[in-house]
Amino acid sequence: MKLAARRLWNEFFFSAPQLKRDPLGGYTTTMLLRLTGLAFELNHAIDAGHAGEITVDAVKDNIRSGKIFDFLEAQLAGDLDISLFYNDDRAELIAEWRSLADSVDEERKFGVSRDGICLLIAYIVEGIQRRVREVAA
Repeated sequence: MKLAARRLWNEFFFSAPQLKRDPLGGYTTTMLLRLTGLAFELNHAIDAGHAGEITVDAVKDNIRSGKIFDFLEAQLAGDLDISLFYNDDRAELIAEWRSLADSVDEERKFGVSRDGICLLIAYIVEGIQRRVREVAA
């Protein structure tokens, strides 16, 4: 039985495009918090019973076709809220994830071989690490 979508996100998350980057072009805490929130949303989807429903290949195929967000909304309806990601955010993440899908052995690097949601969480964590390194540099 599907229930109405619930919101895990904190009210302190901002989505206005002008708040995404600081004047120096680096990522602000806001984008890192939204990525963390997305990881929590996907973690909830696993806990809600979607573990194993979405394969690694299905995720990679939908990333490569640029339709991963539409795919996730259809597959995880009611258990995923990605409303805080604008089209430019989504395009940026798709490009980042496409690069990972094409260049990284997910089983060796992330320990993921079966569950596509787990793969997306690994991609998000990798993206957070990269952004933190950019801000720290």
